[in-house]
Amino acid sequence: MQEFKPGPYTEIASTATGIALWEFMNQAETLVILQTTTANRRPAIEGIQEQLWKQFGKAIKADLWLRMINRMLRQVMEQNGYKREPRPMKIIDGKLFTTGTRYQPSQKPAITDSE
Repeated sequence: MQEFKPGPYTEIASTATGIALWEFMNQAETLVILQTTTANRRPAIEGIQEQLWKQFGKAIKADLWLRMINRMLRQVMEQNGYKREPRPMKIIDGKLFTTGTRYQPSQKPAITDSE
């Protein structure tokens, strides 16, 4: 697991909740969900918001926490070979988030000729 680069969120990132969030975002199960959600052309955060709510609840509902989670998400996705798409997308049943960023693999697989 790489170190989180908190930028303007240094203060909350160093709390017990901030550390637990970064650990959650880097769990293998979380990454599989993010990749599956991305493969289905949905915002990555949409796939994990229910788990975020169950594990962290109201502690992360404030806008500052949600922005930090988005920063964490971006770093995790980029570390795993994804890049952001430019426009946000509306999230279905947004308990924590109402819009989210879609990601795509940084490089598309090479197409080979089957002849």
